[in-house]
Amino acid sequence: MISRLLKVTPRLRLIGIVLGVFAALVVTIVTTGDWTRNHVLAFQSESPSPVRSAVFEGDGSLHLPDGYRHWEHVGTRIKPDGRSVLDGSEITTPQVMDTYIVPAAFDFFRKNEIWPDGTQIVKEISLIKTGKDCDKNTFVCSTSFGSGIFQASYIGMGVMVKDSKRFPSAPGNWGYFAFRSDGSMYQASATVRPQQQCTSCHMRLSSNTDYVFSSTHIGLLPGNSQ
Repeated sequence: MISRLLKVTPRLRLIGIVLGVFAALVVTIVTTGDWTRNHVLAFQSESPSPVRSAVFEGDGSLHLPDGYRHWEHVGTRIKPDGRSVLDGSEITTPQVMDTYIVPAAFDFFRKNEIWPDGTQIVKEISLIKTGKDCDKNTFVCSTSFGSGIFQASYIGMGVMVKDSKRFPSAPGNWGYFAFRSDGSMYQASATVRPQQQCTSCHMRLSSNTDYVFSSTHIGLLPGNSQ
């Protein structure tokens, strides 16, 4: 009996060594996998956004974006009636809305189809020309160089800012702001708007496109982001 056990012992010892090596490999693989996964997550959380952040004042208000008319223009909409997106007042003459996006955010969206942290989207609103040379119903005006509907004056603009640190609990991390014009200049800064004024509509109508009305802007439609 003892001699038989002695003959088996070397075999058991070999099996034990193999199992030990296998266990060590499993531990190494699992540990390495955890480290790699955690490292990637940490890298993603610490990687800076490719978009320069908006400028905020000390009280949390948004500074008027600089040079936004040089940003990517992605579409124009004429709003003939209804209520203004600036303050909810009734529209008496059609308003023209031009949309601009900070270039780095637009480039990122074009390549990845998502909006990066730091994205700024400006919707500038202007009134159309009216008067004796313009039709009161169609608003088509006659001029020496032809007829048409012309923009007359800027009245304000709405701004969307995507900032996960400043708006961590907001849908899509978007903050909404409105700047009004005194006829020649915009106010220098604006405070974030209450949720019921902007966020609710974006949640209801564009939650599947990161709360951006992509389908109503020709420059954001598939194949048009040149």
